[in-house]
Amino acid sequence: MILTLDQSPETLSADVCIIGAGAAGITVARKLMQQSRSVILCEAGGLDFADESQSNYQGQVEGNAYYDLEIARLRYFGGSTNHWSGWCRPLDEYDFAAKKDKPLTAWPISIDAVEPYLKETREILELETGVGDQVLGSSGLKRVAFEFSPPVRFGEKYQVELEQQKIIKVLLNANLVGTEFDGRRITAVKVRDYHGNERLVRARNFVLACGGIENSRLLLWLQRIGQLPATVQTGLIGRYWMEHPHAPVGDVVITSPHSFKFNDIALDFFAPTKAFMESHSTLNCQLYLKTTKYGGAKEVIADLLCTAPAVGEWAMRQLGKDLACVAQLKAAWEQEPVHANRITLDDKRDAFGIPRAVLHWTRNAQDLRTVRETTLAFAKHCARTDIGRVRLADWLTKTGNDLPDFDEMGGYHHMGGTRMAASSEAGVVDANCLVFGSDNFYLAGSSVFPSVGHANPTFTIVQLSLRLADHLRKQMAARA
Repeated sequence: MILTLDQSPETLSADVCIIGAGAAGITVARKLMQQSRSVILCEAGGLDFADESQSNYQGQVEGNAYYDLEIARLRYFGGSTNHWSGWCRPLDEYDFAAKKDKPLTAWPISIDAVEPYLKETREILELETGVGDQVLGSSGLKRVAFEFSPPVRFGEKYQVELEQQKIIKVLLNANLVGTEFDGRRITAVKVRDYHGNERLVRARNFVLACGGIENSRLLLWLQRIGQLPATVQTGLIGRYWMEHPHAPVGDVVITSPHSFKFNDIALDFFAPTKAFMESHSTLNCQLYLKTTKYGGAKEVIADLLCTAPAVGEWAMRQLGKDLACVAQLKAAWEQEPVHANRITLDDKRDAFGIPRAVLHWTRNAQDLRTVRETTLAFAKHCARTDIGRVRLADWLTKTGNDLPDFDEMGGYHHMGGTRMAASSEAGVVDANCLVFGSDNFYLAGSSVFPSVGHANPTFTIVQLSLRLADHLRKQMAARA
């Protein structure tokens, strides 16, 4: 059932209390419901967008230019799936292992830990059978398969189901404002609405599933006010935050359209192989092509005639034979986990007295190396196979480490900050997403990612959430 705080008793109890009703929180809740476990799911917003809730996401950005934090995520039932564009792909097998000279990119689990949840994740995201990747000869690249969810809006898709289930109670406008704990165990959380109504939620286990910025912000605040168990001593909360930086990297004059596989929205995708990343000291990266209109093709070729006359004349001949089209080439890439990229607390506070988030985010030489080397490999592949020619973006051809601050700055993919690791010296949660130093406090969502590959995070978020629900079920059964 779905309730507001004034419709609920002053104290509630369940097997599991989940804070946050986005992709992670709803997935964990539904899986536990299917296993006949009682759940209280606390959502900070209502069923629809409201300024009084969204304004609590205001924050500051220091470092490179980034989106306003208030618009980069959504704070109502369904979370940021309410503006998700639906891009889906699981991480590559080698994304779970350490990349060359980058030990912090290693996960404490392998792909085997999430593969059992592939089928169920595909059903949740309403995806059909996937298509495999295709290695492109000796180019060091492969064509990669992306799929597109309708996209699924978790709040819309599951609202009726959750309304009808008595084993789950969804509390709307229920903002976390405090905890109670006994030794290493959280025993209760306090939630408050926008009218001052407050409730106490008791549970055997607690899951914080508020997103890749908010998980860090709330943990840092609870740590500051002494409302985490004293055994939770990690100084890494908020550290190693990551995005998928985005940038336009060039234009492609295509002379062999059959060599590309454009889908319904005119995209084709490419990424480096594991061997290429090792030999060129890059991280993972996705290049994607989007076709442009005929007028845009003429503009690109005209520019080539001025900057690279021989290539421009070749392109004009192809265009005159109706053999050419032009596509824009963009990149989105894996960012190295860096200690200085982090979430901290501001002096300014939200409506509940909780310090607002400050995002410290800077791209570095590794970012530039990854996108430059991958783009050059694609340009060489096009020329060598005579399927097209690439005009590189000006910023890629210059010396120095400057990356552009125009076009898209990132994918709105907030990852890291409460990284999963083998020990508390390296992260915030263990391989089962349990906060180090706690016996019953878990985190869900992309904040636990130790590294990010190039794939959009939603698919992996759902896989990990299903796995967490299974772990909770086994853990509760063992303690029954």
